[in-house]
Amino acid sequence: SAGYADVPENAWYAGAVNAVSAHGLLDVRSESRFAPGESLTRAELVTALYRLAGTPAVSAGTAFPDVPRSSGCYDAVSWAAGAGLVSGMPDGRFAPDAGITRAQLVTILYRYAVYSGASAATGSGIGTYADWRQVGAWCREPISWAVETGLICGKPGNRLTPNDAVSRAEGAVFLQRLF
Repeated sequence: SAGYADVPENAWYAGAVNAVSAHGLLDVRSESRFAPGESLTRAELVTALYRLAGTPAVSAGTAFPDVPRSSGCYDAVSWAAGAGLVSGMPDGRFAPDAGITRAQLVTILYRYAVYSGASAATGSGIGTYADWRQVGAWCREPISWAVETGLICGKPGNRLTPNDAVSRAEGAVFLQRLF
């Protein structure tokens, strides 16, 4: 699958890894490793969306103290902040190397969909999930949208697991479903 030694052809995420690789959205860990089980970072997600948007020109820099101009994700984070996709962590940092949760990822994808002009209609399907009460008020609308559009599917036990970290394999699937 896309030539990665750590992505078996029959893996549930192989098609998504092939798709995001073909579009150049996610960087690999080495020539032969995609690292599907590792956490997707906040910088990786924002960079993938920046690339998906066609690497638009960045007019303003980032205001995040932990994303210096010399950072490889500076333009992507600056663009995402300027487009209203990200606002950072409560302490004012972006935390580029931190893993991203399902709730954070879906919220950023929702904002990207709105930015791209896609319909942002939301449903009320989250109430059918066993852990719907774990969905914070700040991300209910995005998660409802993701359920409605099929972007997010429940995990075993009919759970959304909004606070779980997203693996790179899962991130590839989310991105493939987005485009």
